[in-house]
Amino acid sequence: MKILSIILMCLLPFSAADTFGASHWAVNPHLFQYDMTVYSSLKVSPIEGYEIAAFCGEECRGVGKLISATDGTQIIQIRIYSSSVNGETIRFKIYDITTKQEYSCDSTIVFMSDNVVGMPSSPFVIDFKQPILRGDVNGDGKVDMDDAIFVTNIILGTEDATEAADVNKDEKISMPDVMFIIHYIKNGKFPDE
Repeated sequence: MKILSIILMCLLPFSAADTFGASHWAVNPHLFQYDMTVYSSLKVSPIEGYEIAAFCGEECRGVGKLISATDGTQIIQIRIYSSSVNGETIRFKIYDITTKQEYSCDSTIVFMSDNVVGMPSSPFVIDFKQPILRGDVNGDGKVDMDDAIFVTNIILGTEDATEAADVNKDEKISMPDVMFIIHYIKNGKFPDE
């Protein structure tokens, strides 16, 4: 019996973890005594391009799973784990799958065992300011010819300026910004990189 206990203890860290597919983060729920659930949504679209995890300090305590509500709305369910019954401050991090960047969020909750925050019909909205991708003037998540055309239309006065339109960072929107985008399309980087 003692040998079986030792084998189980050795296997415990490698048992099924609560993850978001092949996630950037992982947590082993067997290391904790208590849990709670958060039904959340992000202020980004599309939500599939991001992963979310819950942290206490720098320790990952839960990894989100993308689920669909009965009306087709996509939400993220996060099961959060702790060794304390309540009182720990939980913060969230976002991982952009495309850019492979990790971002902290302003939203926090207090851990309470067996508690549920948000519901599938009314999720807890995690505030996340999506970083501005340099040159992504139209906000579609990539830098391409559509962005060069968009900057040209800003110069012509047929489109409103966006923060990403000042590609060369000279505090004005002009033809050099279009040229920076074209350089990026051809070379995979901006001239000043």
